[in-house]
Amino acid sequence: MAHTRSLPEVDAPPQRLSEADLAPDFRRALLDTSVWQPALEQYARAMHLGVALTDAEGRLLGECLNPQPLWSLLRGQQRAAVGECPFHLLPLQPCTCIRDALARRGPALVHGPPGLVHFAVPLVLSGQEMGALVAGQVFDHYPEQLALEQAAKRLGLSAAQVWQQARLEHPVSRHTLEVYADLLATFGNAFLHTRYHTLLEADIRANRERAHQLLRRAHEDLARLVEERTTALKEAQQKALQAERLAAIGQMVAGLAHESRNALQRGVACLEMLSLRLQGQPEALNLLARAQKAQDDLHRLYEEVREYAAPIHLDTCVCDLSQVWREAWADLAP
Repeated sequence: MAHTRSLPEVDAPPQRLSEADLAPDFRRALLDTSVWQPALEQYARAMHLGVALTDAEGRLLGECLNPQPLWSLLRGQQRAAVGECPFHLLPLQPCTCIRDALARRGPALVHGPPGLVHFAVPLVLSGQEMGALVAGQVFDHYPEQLALEQAAKRLGLSAAQVWQQARLEHPVSRHTLEVYADLLATFGNAFLHTRYHTLLEADIRANRERAHQLLRRAHEDLARLVEERTTALKEAQQKALQAERLAAIGQMVAGLAHESRNALQRGVACLEMLSLRLQGQPEALNLLARAQKAQDDLHRLYEEVREYAAPIHLDTCVCDLSQVWREAWADLAP
C-alpha cells in the first residue's frame, strides 16, 4: 500500500502575479519542456533517478527523463492516465503524491508497489500551483522477491526476468532520498522563478519594442505632417506676399490711371478749343480728329487698367442661373 510522507516545505520569494501570468499560454511557457529538459536531465543522471515534469493537474509534460531499467521493464507500454502519477505502476492502487505535494507545499515521498520509491515536489509561484516534479524509480531497501513476483504476475511479465533486473538495482537510503527531494524542490522552484523573470523580461522587451515602433511611426508621421504644414505655410506666405505686391501694384496703377485721366481730360479740352480755331481747314481738322481718337483710345485703356487694378468686392444676391451663364457666354464670345 502506498503511503505519503511530507518533507520540509520550500519557501519561495513572493511574487505578484497578474491575470496574464495565470493565463494558460503563460503557464505553458513557464513549463516549456524544451527549456526544462537539459537541467532536469543533468539532475536525473547525477542522482541516478528517473525524473518527470507535470502540470498542476498531474498531466505528464514531455517524457520521463532517465527512466530506471526495472521501472521501464515493469511499465512496459503502459501510459499514465490524465491526472495519474506518471511513475505509479499499479492503477488499482492510486498514487496521490502530486496532489499531496501541491496541497502541503512541500515534497511528498511515496513507497509504492513493488517497493519502488518516488517523490513529488510542488512548483509554486506566489501561492499559485504551476506544476510538479516527480523523481525516483529506485528501492530504498533491498528488493523483496515476493512483492516483485506478485507485481510481475499482475503486469503479465516474467517473474524471473523481473527479479533478475531487480537484483541489479542499487538501493538508496530514505535519508538520501529526502536530501534528493529537498534538492529537487529547491532547484525546481528556483528554475521556475528564473523562468518567470525571463518570460517577464522578454514580455517587457517586446512591449518596449512595440512602444518604440509606435513612437517611431508617430515621429515619422509628425515629421511628415510638419513638413507638409511647413510647405503649405511657405506657399501661403508666398501667395500672401504676391497678393500684397499685386495690391500695391494695383494701387499704383489706379493712381497713375487717375492722374493720367486728368491730364487726358485737359488735353481733350485743348483739342476741342483747337478744333474751333481750325474751322475751314479740312486737313488740319482731319489730323485733329485722329489725335482726338488716339487720346480717346488711351483714355479707354487707362479706364480698363484702373478697373482691373481696383479691389473686387463681392455681394450676395438672388439671381437667375440661366441668365448668369448666358451673360458669361456672351462675354466669352469673340
